[in-house]
Amino acid sequence: MIAIVYGAVGILEWRYLRKNKRSMRGVMILACLWLVMFTGMEVTYALKDRWSLGLVISFIFEPIQRLLFIGD
Repeated sequence: MIAIVYGAVGILEWRYLRKNKRSMRGVMILACLWLVMFTGMEVTYALKDRWSLGLVISFIFEPIQRLLFIGD
């Protein structure tokens, strides 16, 4: 289902860019962003049982919090 939705969005974006005669640089930027977002969504879906967003957030911000409250 994810691939179908991203495919439909990609086709709509491609048609819009061709219709409005955008530069090749703009097309490449859009294609790269689309690929990164699609890959991220697929990886997130594939690994949904192995990790959670809460673990990622605590991994990033827990050391910062310890440094901020070192005197407490």
